[in-house]
Amino acid sequence: MSSTVEVAEAVEAAINAATFSLTPDNVVRSYFPIQELKDIGTDLTLNIVTGDRERERSNRSQIREEVTVSVSVEQKLAGRTNAIIDPLIALTEEIEDELEGRLTTTGGLDCHWIKTEPVIPWSYDILKKEGLYFSISKFTYRIIR
Repeated sequence: MSSTVEVAEAVEAAINAATFSLTPDNVVRSYFPIQELKDIGTDLTLNIVTGDRERERSNRSQIREEVTVSVSVEQKLAGRTNAIIDPLIALTEEIEDELEGRLTTTGGLDCHWIKTEPVIPWSYDILKKEGLYFSISKFTYRIIR
């Protein structure tokens, strides 16, 4: 199996095994990082998207890969109050905390977390214009083979 797919599946498994302050209605792994904003519904959805892969020789016998996976948090909001938005921001941070560590794939790859980048931190414009909470965090993992 592809290392990028294995890492995405490990991220999905880690999210599904974790306990968060909000329980997502849907955890979906896909190849489409952003769905149409008009299609985001009231269900709290986490979208896990396979990303880039870079490879290089680290020494004569090992190859180092860096694989990225993005996780979006998406929900159409019932309102724009702090009581509604604060828990979604907290969930985004909890997901980041959960995934910032070591993952092991079902194929036995050890994935060491390198960094997290907010590709789209929660967006004020999307929140104001569309009434949606939408954020994307990109995680980079290193694999040594």
